[in-house]
Amino acid sequence: MVRGFAYPMLICTLLMFLHLSVAAQLRITGLVHGPLSGAPKALELYAEIDIEDLSTYGIGTANNGTGSAGVEWWFPAVSMDAGMLFTVSKESPVFHDFFGVQPDFVDNGAACNFNGNDAVELFSGASVIDRFGDPDTDGTGTLWDYEYGWSYRNCADPGTNGFDIDFWEVVPGAMSGILTNGDANTPFPLGTYWIPCAPSIHGCTEPHADNYNPNATIDDSSCSYIQFFASGGCTYSGASNYDTTALFDDGTCAFIASTSCPYDLNQNGSVDVPDLLMFLGAFGTTCAWEPVFTDSGMYTFNDDIPIHFFIPLSVTPDADIVMVFHGNNRNASEYRDSWIAHANTHNLIILAPEFSASDFPGSAGYMQGGMYNENGEEQPMEAWTFSLIDSMIVDFHNLFGSTDAFIDLWGHSAGGQFVHRFMLFKGSPWVDRAIAANSGWYTCTTADVAYPYGLLNAPDQGIGVAQAFSSTLTVSLGTADTLYSGPIHTPEADAQGLNRFERGVHFWNEAVEHHNSLGGPLNWSLFEVNGVGHTHQAMAAAAALFWFE
Repeated sequence: MVRGFAYPMLICTLLMFLHLSVAAQLRITGLVHGPLSGAPKALELYAEIDIEDLSTYGIGTANNGTGSAGVEWWFPAVSMDAGMLFTVSKESPVFHDFFGVQPDFVDNGAACNFNGNDAVELFSGASVIDRFGDPDTDGTGTLWDYEYGWSYRNCADPGTNGFDIDFWEVVPGAMSGILTNGDANTPFPLGTYWIPCAPSIHGCTEPHADNYNPNATIDDSSCSYIQFFASGGCTYSGASNYDTTALFDDGTCAFIASTSCPYDLNQNGSVDVPDLLMFLGAFGTTCAWEPVFTDSGMYTFNDDIPIHFFIPLSVTPDADIVMVFHGNNRNASEYRDSWIAHANTHNLIILAPEFSASDFPGSAGYMQGGMYNENGEEQPMEAWTFSLIDSMIVDFHNLFGSTDAFIDLWGHSAGGQFVHRFMLFKGSPWVDRAIAANSGWYTCTTADVAYPYGLLNAPDQGIGVAQAFSSTLTVSLGTADTLYSGPIHTPEADAQGLNRFERGVHFWNEAVEHHNSLGGPLNWSLFEVNGVGHTHQAMAAAAALFWFE
């Protein structure tokens, strides 16, 4: 009896290990057991690959160590893009009140009926592909017990050995006595999981900084450039004071030695026939143009705004300039990097200004262009964040010797908000065309909706709507950017749609309707990128094709 029992148990154990050792297409990233009559009870999951049909996956809860319950709830038949995070909740109202967003799926307690001491399993068909906890163990008092709290997965977990508590942060009691996630001393880190994963090393990530840390993965704003700016010199190889060690050109290049007689070309103490012969011999020579710097790097504008750049080695003075605007993570260098391949292909100069959360706080400071301060007070136009753009362009022209008469603006997510409002309220004689991609919400051209969602009581400085319509603005939307989680959800924002794609279409339709009532030119367009979700890399590739091919 013992041998007959042990053999099938061994087979089942081996089969479970084999199932879990195969790289999963989905993985559980977080679980939360809320305080409001046990709610919210929810899971967060991550799609590692594109999934055409999510209905082949299901969830089950093993309550109190009673063993696997199998699949208790199947996902609906929808697709999911690789890299997407999404949530499943027992219900919607409490989840929304607690987190401020709606869950992506609701199972009505079919599987999300767990407490913090219960194991949860993720299935592909009948196979367990991921799990949290041990279905045969009551988790009370174990290392994975998160009663009235939460547990979140470390993205370094390879996920090939089943459940490994060493890769989970478990915070029991974190939700006790609170009404919203934001009230918690250690709030549930909703939506923060990511792959590929690297260790979190804080430090300076800018290669030209004095204290650059090549191992740092998170910039901690500690970068110092005292030595960098002290290392300027002449970078023109034909100058008499050419400095091979200079990091950037400081305008000191000299082409004749110091003399009280500037026309004494041969420096013999007088202006004579040999000087004339030297001039005639050089007459008609085309002087080579050399860029101040190339490749990736950063310089500062107005001493405090980092400008992350990429300039190809093959660059010419008339190269097209694309100014790239980052998302709400203020990760300008990552946004610059997403354009490097396209810059090399199309000989583009990429400039990505970084608007820090400390200097340009919140939506008002960055996404809304600083037209109002944090106290809701309207600012003069010269103090707008928008008003920095022209100066940045002129500054770069002077620094680099660029001859590109017009530049292009591209922004994604929060950067898309910045760009569409810049074109609507400020505009610029330097800007040729602009793309606002996957914005979270919009300031529509509707005159009877209050600012910042419409133009009612909007700042009366800057340009008017008719002039804005005459500029070249493209609203770029990923057709798969349709998850409810992500953008803010206020009544005014939700009136534009419940996800980024719906809101972009709404903004476009409102603009067309408003233009039809005004007349005049409309140089705005709608560009849908099929199958792409909320990813700046793919939207950058689409913009490069749209503009340069």
